[in-house]
Amino acid sequence: MSKFLKIVLFYFIFLPITILSQNVKHKLDYKSFDELWISFFENDKTNRIKYAETYLKKAKKENLDLEIGRGLYLYAYNCLEINNSKAVYYYNKSLKFAKKSKDNNIIVKIYFDISGIKSRQFKYKEAIDNLILAEKYNNDSDYEYIIKLNIAIIKSENLGEIEQALKLYKKCHNYYISKGVRLTKYNGYYKEILFDIADAYKAKKAIDSSSFYNKLGYEEAKYSNDEEMLSLFILNEGANQVIKKNYTAAFDSVMKALPVLKKFNNQSNILASYFYLGKIHEGLGNKKKAVENFKKVDSLYEKNKDITPEFISGYHYLISYYKSNGDNVNQLKYINSLMKIDSTFQKNYKEIYKTIQEKYEIPILFKEKEKLINNLEQKSLLFYISFFLLIALVVFLVYKQFKLKKLYKNRYKEIMDTDSEKNKILFDSNKEKSLNNTGISQDIVLQILEKLDHFEKTKGFLNSNISINLLSIEFNTNTKYLSKIINEYKEKSFINYINDLRIEYSLKQLKSNPILRKYTITALTKEFGFNSSESFTSAFYKKTKIKPTFFIKELNKNTSDFQ
Repeated sequence: MSKFLKIVLFYFIFLPITILSQNVKHKLDYKSFDELWISFFENDKTNRIKYAETYLKKAKKENLDLEIGRGLYLYAYNCLEINNSKAVYYYNKSLKFAKKSKDNNIIVKIYFDISGIKSRQFKYKEAIDNLILAEKYNNDSDYEYIIKLNIAIIKSENLGEIEQALKLYKKCHNYYISKGVRLTKYNGYYKEILFDIADAYKAKKAIDSSSFYNKLGYEEAKYSNDEEMLSLFILNEGANQVIKKNYTAAFDSVMKALPVLKKFNNQSNILASYFYLGKIHEGLGNKKKAVENFKKVDSLYEKNKDITPEFISGYHYLISYYKSNGDNVNQLKYINSLMKIDSTFQKNYKEIYKTIQEKYEIPILFKEKEKLINNLEQKSLLFYISFFLLIALVVFLVYKQFKLKKLYKNRYKEIMDTDSEKNKILFDSNKEKSLNNTGISQDIVLQILEKLDHFEKTKGFLNSNISINLLSIEFNTNTKYLSKIINEYKEKSFINYINDLRIEYSLKQLKSNPILRKYTITALTKEFGFNSSESFTSAFYKKTKIKPTFFIKELNKNTSDFQ
């Protein structure tokens, strides 16, 4: 569970601060270093830069290494959350002057701030290294334990080093106990440490110890009237009850915490709440409610792109649920989501991810040990064979697609180069073919051929309901005669005859009418007399050997073909 508090050393005492007189000059050039420093932190981000510029200009003018270092620090601080690279650049420049002037307060703060940048970049080892450097230059016990607390948080949350983190948490805990935990100065840190210890024990499945510290934290949050922190201890205890399978108690805790977390817009713990609600309903066998809450977890992840390894089991539930229901679309959706998250974890949570893998896979590996040893060589060979077959398949498919595209382009060119008159299916009266091959009276054959000619010229084939029965009635003949004459003189079946007429017409219209090329395939289907997109596409491909979508795309790219 993500922490609500990311400790920052905002109250570092860099300079002796005195009460400013009421006669402070308004012009920045006349302000003292102390006044410029205070004004920088009192102003919002958009106005800070002018104080940093004035501070550094004044420091350089007076040639003061100490103040130059602090001026550069202000420049670096102003770049935080905007440009990390630029911030680190100014921090390093500031560090040179700070070390030269032995300004340990600034040195500590620089290392602390760089640690924050490295942590946001998922460079957790470097973040800890900078905190250790901050600790080296620090000479204030309060800051020492703030630094230790931050090291512990990184170890626990990001590296999975729970035991090491617990040792540091306990040291911090003892320190604040000795200082007086009810003092305003220390109470916030003390509550944070109690929460961290409870969370660490929960990660170890030491639930009784976790509950003990949750109870202590609850009392402290209640004493200080800290509503948000109170809700976090309630939620954390709800998580413990989920692990203990006390689902009723867990549900009460989560539902009590969730509205408060929403009030404070605590996104990471709202996600945690929905996850635990999902686990509660999963435990109670309420599949639909479990799915509903796990989907909310995914929705928050998609919105904030922030999730920790603790909450990924909900995706396994969703995948299994949709698989059992035969919902391939949603199954694929959550498989893809989990693959993206898994990739992120392997990149950003290398150490903790390794720990999780070991935790859940070692027992299985032990049971399958003999089987794995016996089949290791075969599995290794099978893996490489499968891998190379997969690569070969991909190459083949890419090559096939390339060849198909090339074939389509050549066929498109042939269609465009062919004289449209040659593509007409109209009856040729000069064609040398005996009128008696059909066994039908010459007069009847000529009548039907003339009617077919009229049918083609008037585009009767665009009627989507046309059939051989309807056409034979219209021609005042029977289906047997009509079918024989079309087979003999058009050299195709009735269906192919009608479809070819429609496709020839569609080619002509698409070439000459740019507006038609903006139609959907469904709209074109109706325009050219077909009853379904599938039948149109199939007839088009049968006649042209390319798909209508490709033909239209090429027409749009090559406007000169129809101009």
